[in-house]
Amino acid sequence: MVAVGQELKYRQALIEKMVLGQMWIWFASLPLLLGVIIWTISRELAVLRQVSQQVSERRPDEAHPLDTRLIPTEILPLVESLNQFFTRTATSLLRERRFTADAAHELRSPLTALRIQTEIAQMAGEDQPMREQALQNLTRGIDRASQLVEQLLTLSRLDNLNQLENLQQIQWDKLIRSLIAERYFQAEKAGITLNFEQLAQPATQQGEPLLLSLMLRNVIDNGIAYCAKGSEINIILMKTQLRIEDNGGGVPDETLNKLGQRFYRPVGQNEKGSGLGLSIVQRIAELHHYKVRYQNQENFRGEKGFRVEIELAP
Repeated sequence: MVAVGQELKYRQALIEKMVLGQMWIWFASLPLLLGVIIWTISRELAVLRQVSQQVSERRPDEAHPLDTRLIPTEILPLVESLNQFFTRTATSLLRERRFTADAAHELRSPLTALRIQTEIAQMAGEDQPMREQALQNLTRGIDRASQLVEQLLTLSRLDNLNQLENLQQIQWDKLIRSLIAERYFQAEKAGITLNFEQLAQPATQQGEPLLLSLMLRNVIDNGIAYCAKGSEINIILMKTQLRIEDNGGGVPDETLNKLGQRFYRPVGQNEKGSGLGLSIVQRIAELHHYKVRYQNQENFRGEKGFRVEIELAP
């Protein structure tokens, strides 16, 4: 039997030598490793600094997206989200500018008319009929300007509304009956008959009753304003559709696709409306995920008219 042994001091010295040898390698390469890390971080942060500088130097009216060609993959989603935000902001600003310009243009006409009627009333002197006619025209002009301002404010509020609030269960039959009662005297004064027919009960849905009432009110008011005396406006409630139709002669077929555009009024109807009523209808329907269609129709008596169909099923 042969036994082999080593002194403990020798083994300890050998271990220390090996550890020190490895440590010198690590210590020697540590500055290089730190340099690579610092360079990499600086390179990535340089891109972030460039993006930050581009954003801070942008003018409020700039809409072009940030350049993503040199953006690292790690922060590319962030920059793309910024570009999407810039696009949405630019679209919103463009819409607001167009809306403001259109509103200023539309307000100019009624205000000019009010001034003219005021001057006529002042020049009437002792001519009582002339003065009374001018004052009546002035009152109608004030009513039209007030309606225009109210609709402008309503449309602006709806444009800034991204989602519905105060959702409630919609009871269409009660809402329609209440609206007909509210608009009864206005329709009677214009010689218009309002009728309601419920063919079915729509499925339970959530919505904002005030907005939906405003939507229907604009459709009904549109019919009262443009239908001839003796016409009828029928409101028909079905399972998945709400239909409002009249026998007032309809509109030219070439104008159907333009209805709902802001400030659009068919030829010959400039004095009766602001061109915003159906735009409000469109926006409220859009917020509730409803679809609106405009078309001419002919009833069983052969009378032509205009129809608004609102698809209630989202």
